[in-house]
Amino acid sequence: MATGSGSDRLKSCLYQPPKNSLSSACRQPLGSGIEPLEGGYAEEFVQPVDDKYKCELCHRVLCHAKQTECGHRFCESCLNSHLRFPGQVCPADNDPLDGTEVFNDNCCRKEVLGLMVYCRNAKMGCKLQMALGALEGHLNDCPFQQVQCSRSGCSELVLRQDLSDHLMYKCKYREVKCKYCQKETTLAELKSHENSECPSSLITCLRNCGSRVHRAELKGHMSECPKAEGCCSFSNYGCTFKGTNQRTKDHEKQSVHQHLLLVLFKNKALEEKVSELESEVKEKMTALQKLSSQIQKMEKEMSLTSQSVNRSDIKLNQSQKTLAMHADKLRQVEHELLERCKLEENLKRDILFVKYSTDNLSSRMSTLENGQSTPCLYRGNSGPVSVEHQVAQHDNMLSVHEVRLAEIDLHFQVLETASYNGRLIWKIRDYARRKREAVSGTTLSLYSQPFYTSSFGYKMCARVYLNGDGMGKGTHLSLFFVVMRGEYDPLLPWPFKQKVTLTLLDQGPCKMHVSDIFKPDPNSSSFRVPLTEMNVASGCPLFMTQTVLENETHRYIKDDTIFIKVTVDTSDNPEL
Repeated sequence: MATGSGSDRLKSCLYQPPKNSLSSACRQPLGSGIEPLEGGYAEEFVQPVDDKYKCELCHRVLCHAKQTECGHRFCESCLNSHLRFPGQVCPADNDPLDGTEVFNDNCCRKEVLGLMVYCRNAKMGCKLQMALGALEGHLNDCPFQQVQCSRSGCSELVLRQDLSDHLMYKCKYREVKCKYCQKETTLAELKSHENSECPSSLITCLRNCGSRVHRAELKGHMSECPKAEGCCSFSNYGCTFKGTNQRTKDHEKQSVHQHLLLVLFKNKALEEKVSELESEVKEKMTALQKLSSQIQKMEKEMSLTSQSVNRSDIKLNQSQKTLAMHADKLRQVEHELLERCKLEENLKRDILFVKYSTDNLSSRMSTLENGQSTPCLYRGNSGPVSVEHQVAQHDNMLSVHEVRLAEIDLHFQVLETASYNGRLIWKIRDYARRKREAVSGTTLSLYSQPFYTSSFGYKMCARVYLNGDGMGKGTHLSLFFVVMRGEYDPLLPWPFKQKVTLTLLDQGPCKMHVSDIFKPDPNSSSFRVPLTEMNVASGCPLFMTQTVLENETHRYIKDDTIFIKVTVDTSDNPEL
């Protein structure tokens, strides 16, 4: 279904761009490669550019040209920045600018993209000239365009034609092999690799013994280096000698007797320690046996406790079952008590009724005995009681007739305003008051009187939201079409397929009516057989902006009244 706003139709009346004025190539947006972030194009053009292709704000060549109602052209970004604040005027003629009266100037955009420009890399040596629209494609292949090296870590910019030489011979991040271990690394990291990582590079002994060894063998060399300091092999037995490896070897050869004495003393101390540990182990074993016997006793007690717990659980289950039985019996007793209470109340009422009847009979008997009968109670239609009853019946009948007369009068009013040719002219008075009620939420929408496609055709009405509905709430007038349940629906074809035209009538001399035409969607529930008084409304939530509707330039509102016209195509209306 086509939906359109009234402002769009007013734009079409003010400006109509030429059809097919933009080729398929120009319709595609230029990439970010040549489009400026803000303002017009800053390219160097081959010929001087006519002022008609320049923005009235930035005075550069138009980028995404926009044309205002006054006929002047602006860059899209310049105009958006200019209209960011209300009350702006056109810098060319000081006319007020309205953001809603702006149009895409596709014809101008095509002409601008056809202007000849120099390549951006002219200073670098490129002599080519091309249309502005082809500049981006040329820059993607221009040999004089500066591009960044593609290797990770390299941020150097080179000409595209020199990129291959840079990657092969000049880039600091190109892959090279270490001359020692043949590992591949970048040229920038090669020296650091050789100085700190390469396992095959030769390094000098840190103790300045004069030896050069591979980095992988350095750890083993440090332990065997002649200048390495170490302790005597019998340091664990008490020897405190420290020195280089050579002096330590000489010391071990010369101090065999002293080392044996140290070993002997250490052995005696160990034997004493072992005897002490054996005595402690015996004590621990006795204590362990005692603990084992205690554990066995506790296990027996635990088994007995678990058996008693099981017996308690069984007794608890039995008690719960007994309690449940007693609870059921208690409920039954309560139910019986309630029934007896009800029966007792019924008996009391019966007794009171019998007592009342007895008293009444007694009083009547006493009255008869005294000869004071009341013939007016038994005179039939001539007595006062029957007359009052008849008057009450007549009053009831009169009220029923008044309701039926009101319904008939309402039905006649609807029939007088109803049309049977598929057309509705809906007059809505007191627009300002009804608009305030819609804004406050008192009355959100209004329904028109019903109208028909023929005497035995579809029954329909219109529905309007003066303050908008859905996407148009608060900004637009929303207009909808409603299919209602009619008396001849079983004889009509469904779904409803007639073309519908919604129109807001201009009461001024210009007759700039705003219309929207749609063809019903056969799959929508809005156009199927109504199961209630009316189906869901379908139409235009953005039918017309409230600013255009209430603008005094147009005469959509006159004498606080608007007119809405609904036309249903009856050319293929089914005949019964």
